[in-house]
Amino acid sequence: MRRVILSACAALGAAGSLPAQSVTARVGGEPTAVGYYQTVTVPITVDMSASGGQLLGSYTARLTWNPSVLYLNAYTCCGQTDSTMQGNFPAPAINTDSAYSFGILKFSAVSPTGVGGLVTIAQLRFTNYDTIPTPLQLSFSEMSAAGTFTNLLPILTVQNATFCQARGRWGDLDRDGQSNSRDALFVLTKVVGLPVDTAMADTSVADVDADGRTTSRDALVILSYAVGIPITGQRVLLPVASAACATGSARQVAVLPNAVELVVNQVFKFTVQATDSAGRAVSVSGATWRSSDYSIAGVEADGTVTPRAAGTATITAEIGPGVQASATVTVIARRPNWYVDIAATGRPVQNGSLANPYEHPLQAFPWASEGDTVRVAPGTYYWDDDGELNVGVVIQGGTPGDTTTRPVFRDVANDYYALWLRGGQRTVVRNVVLQNFYEGIDLDGVRNLAVEDVKFLNTGSSYMYGIYHCGADMDTVRIDRSEFIGNPQYRYGDAVYVSGCSNLAVRVMLFRDSRVQYMSDALYMYGVDSLVVLRSQIIDNGGYGISMSQEYNETPALYMAHSRVERNRYYELDLDYMRRIVIDTSVIRADSGTALYLSGDYYANNARIYLHGDSIYHDTDYYYDWLSVYDTDSLVIEDVVVRAPDDTSTYVNGYVNADVAVVRRTKFLNLGGGYTAFDFSGRRLLADSVTMTGCAVAGCDGAYGFYVSGSGAQPTAQILRSSFSQIYAPVYAYGSGTVLEVRNVTADSVNVAVYASHLDSVDVRSNVITRAVNSGVYFEFGAGARGPSRIAGNSITCTTRSAFQVGVVVYTAGAVVEQDTVTGCRVGIGTANAVQSGTRIRLNTLRTNSYAVALQQYDTTLIRVDSNGVSGSDTAAVYVYSAKTSLTHNRIENNAGYGLFVYYSQGFVTQAHDNAFVNNTGYAVIALSDSVDASANYWGGGAPGTGTPNGVSGRINFSEFLTVPPPNLPGLAPPDFVVASSVAATAAAPPAVPREAPPPVPPARVRPVFAPASAPNRTPERVAQIETARQRREAQEARRAEREARVAAEREALRTAREAERTGGVTPTIRRND
Repeated sequence: MRRVILSACAALGAAGSLPAQSVTARVGGEPTAVGYYQTVTVPITVDMSASGGQLLGSYTARLTWNPSVLYLNAYTCCGQTDSTMQGNFPAPAINTDSAYSFGILKFSAVSPTGVGGLVTIAQLRFTNYDTIPTPLQLSFSEMSAAGTFTNLLPILTVQNATFCQARGRWGDLDRDGQSNSRDALFVLTKVVGLPVDTAMADTSVADVDADGRTTSRDALVILSYAVGIPITGQRVLLPVASAACATGSARQVAVLPNAVELVVNQVFKFTVQATDSAGRAVSVSGATWRSSDYSIAGVEADGTVTPRAAGTATITAEIGPGVQASATVTVIARRPNWYVDIAATGRPVQNGSLANPYEHPLQAFPWASEGDTVRVAPGTYYWDDDGELNVGVVIQGGTPGDTTTRPVFRDVANDYYALWLRGGQRTVVRNVVLQNFYEGIDLDGVRNLAVEDVKFLNTGSSYMYGIYHCGADMDTVRIDRSEFIGNPQYRYGDAVYVSGCSNLAVRVMLFRDSRVQYMSDALYMYGVDSLVVLRSQIIDNGGYGISMSQEYNETPALYMAHSRVERNRYYELDLDYMRRIVIDTSVIRADSGTALYLSGDYYANNARIYLHGDSIYHDTDYYYDWLSVYDTDSLVIEDVVVRAPDDTSTYVNGYVNADVAVVRRTKFLNLGGGYTAFDFSGRRLLADSVTMTGCAVAGCDGAYGFYVSGSGAQPTAQILRSSFSQIYAPVYAYGSGTVLEVRNVTADSVNVAVYASHLDSVDVRSNVITRAVNSGVYFEFGAGARGPSRIAGNSITCTTRSAFQVGVVVYTAGAVVEQDTVTGCRVGIGTANAVQSGTRIRLNTLRTNSYAVALQQYDTTLIRVDSNGVSGSDTAAVYVYSAKTSLTHNRIENNAGYGLFVYYSQGFVTQAHDNAFVNNTGYAVIALSDSVDASANYWGGGAPGTGTPNGVSGRINFSEFLTVPPPNLPGLAPPDFVVASSVAATAAAPPAVPREAPPPVPPARVRPVFAPASAPNRTPERVAQIETARQRREAQEARRAEREARVAAEREALRTAREAERTGGVTPTIRRND
């Protein structure tokens, strides 16, 4: 590589002046004018004919003159290019700061492809203010060849010129402004030797054929012109320069180009080049233009042609009657393909054809028709105006399908719209880069838009919208394989912004295989009816991932699949007033805001939401939600994984306000803190095959699983075939009229597995609950209007015992508790307060609890305890405190404490019959007050004693005792479950439910920096439109801020209510005899 670089440097260094080669630069000959205030076009040429095949690539020149004589007509200044000065080389960039006061013009141009032969580098237009002569002095500080970069200054020769007043016009001897028979007579008079009065005629202007003599041939030429006979090549009526300025007058002229093809209304400017007999460029004064058919193409005084209808016309330029040239204009109705190539920069002929492409896309836009294609070659194109298009076109950059060939459209000032689409049926933008525009694409009238393989790039610190819409209705916007990339330091500007419209903006928007990164809001859709996002990435943006809501009267819908929405500053998905939402097989990751905010119409409540196969990562703190659903008809969640970090206690919250919610085959992993994974308020909830786990560090056992608040007509909740581990309360239901069903659930390391409060009834069956800290099943305040409650077939095991630990609690409710196995709890099954009629405890297996059954009741309702197997109780198998109780066919055996312990029964006689009291370490039956009818029981083969073990104490009737066990007694635990000590194990009470901290005030949104409405080249109409759009955007920002404040207030009110519900329940105090 070093060898190649050195060789290249040597080649460049060796390039210098070549003795056999030369380059000549000239100020065009005979710069002169007749009279005052005439326009004189002075060509500046560089003749490369003798350069040895070199092409002119660049130059920097300086021209001086007397500013009191000549005034430069320039239309730009300060380094800008002036296209009116263009010859057959790129238009020069000029500096006129000294032109008007000091007569100094600096100009420069570059052509990468180069131009050979006679090169007109500039055509300078002057107006003469005086008739005195002034030198035109030309110099060059740089000149290089294209391709080889050879320095041409060593072989450069410069020829200057002098402007002076013309002595008259050739062939106009009598100075009347015409050349006719009278002038011919003066010529003949001189030719035959007769005297000519010089006061009447100037015979020095008689040489119209430029042969150096005055002959009868000159008279013939003049008279031929006078009678209308063509005099091609003769200089009749051309200005006659004074002797000091005469360097050769024009003998021929050429119109450049000699042919051009244009579409109707496509303006094109011809140039005229005049040369003398030696082929040198000369100055031109007063060229006239005409068209052979003005209905086909008109022509202006400066050579500008305007095509009017399809056909062919001839355009003629004339600087004198005998010096003229023509070009052909072919007008076509349409050009299906327009070509743009930066390599054409400076070429004199540019009409958008393949042979003569435009150098900039803005040149093609005004002339394109509906359905045309503008093909833009690779390169960087700088914008100095909005790219306005009033028809639908295809903009194709580079090679289709090859993104390495994408041309770059760039706005240095961040003022302009790359594409301002004001009309047409369909526009396609394909394979280009739009960089640092205020708006990449402004949708202001086009009906359909397709964006393919486009990169929207903001590398600056100003606001940039990728695609902005608030205009006429649109049918579709389709974005495929495109990128919207902002500056990661600032993240200013929305990728796709639709808002502030007074009507439905877009019916269908497709966003496919695309990426948005480091912008502000990625997709801001207010006024879009249907949005589809497929296989796309929306990551690391400074605002919302997708924000969508009603703007006019539409109720929007979203379908998103196989996409990633991650690490956006605010909500990943913020969807409001929706009719339908489908999120399928996508990844959502929230690390600083809510993952999913999904809401229907506040009044209609008709939204349908479906989440399927998604992975939702919730890495934020406790005051944000993985899911917030409001005003919704139905929510279905299937095969979704909600995951929090496993090494951090993260608050994971999900709020659902829907008529129906279904959760199937879904996992909630690494839950932590004290909030709720799925807080449901509605008519029906079905959760099937759900998994919830806590995280792996301290503090990861405080989460609530399903929190159910039933509402509406006959609300129900079903939790089926699900698994919970290290969750504070897997199922927590609260709400009048609700029927709760929990079946085939496993719950491990929980505080309360199932908590049901103020419901109608429960059906808790066939569940396995292990290591319960407080309760396995807690049921309170059940109405029972819709049927009896049943707690059956459950296996409940408690962990270290605490003061209020109960396996199954029925409190101020009625239930049948049957076929449950409760092991290792302080209380196995407990009732309290006003237990309803029909409450039965039967066919249960209760092992190694302190109190197997504990009954509290403050009215006359009978509680039946039937056919239970009780063993291993270290305090009492059955404990009665103020309850009317009946015990039948129970097997109470091998308990380390009492069998039946009646502490107080409100004066009722406790009934105990057909039971087996065997091998209990304490009293088999003891009554501290009231009486027990314990007749017809089996005491081990005979009558019970009055002491321990297995005796009786108090007012006990044990007559008619059985000598053999009753048949079909329930089974017991194996002998190794016998507890030797009668002292109940105790543990610290469970911690109180933590009070949730209020959500902090979110950081202020970045306010957009709007583009100045008065940017260069903008019409008053456009300025007014931009101002209106700005006001709409600000109003929308205010509306969104109001909505965010409302949602935050609603969320805080809901959390406060939830905490009141959680802490308002009464845990029964199970009293025991000390």
